[in-house]
Amino acid sequence: MSVHLTVSGVNVDGECAKVVRALKNHGASLALVKPAKSLEDGRVFSACTVTLPYDDYGMGDKKEPLANLWSAIRSPLGLDCAFLNIEGRFSGCIKNYLRPSACGFQNDSKQAT
Repeated sequence: MSVHLTVSGVNVDGECAKVVRALKNHGASLALVKPAKSLEDGRVFSACTVTLPYDDYGMGDKKEPLANLWSAIRSPLGLDCAFLNIEGRFSGCIKNYLRPSACGFQNDSKQAT
């Protein structure tokens, strides 16, 4: 199983170099980063999907490793939110995973109990 974090926005470059740099500066030891495109309100943005090891970022109730990683990516790229998928456990806004209702809207994601 894996943890997938998809980020997009005006500061995300098409080759995901800035995301890779932020991951490296954070000290992430293993991540697969794939470029993509996102469509938001009729506008096309560059996007990057970061796949992380489940053992490091998805297990148990400890959210601190993922929160620290999100902060390391969010700050330099000026991001507001990202889509998080922890296989079998959560799918939705990372803010709602880290702190429910932080995205400012009702999350339609599924959370395994």
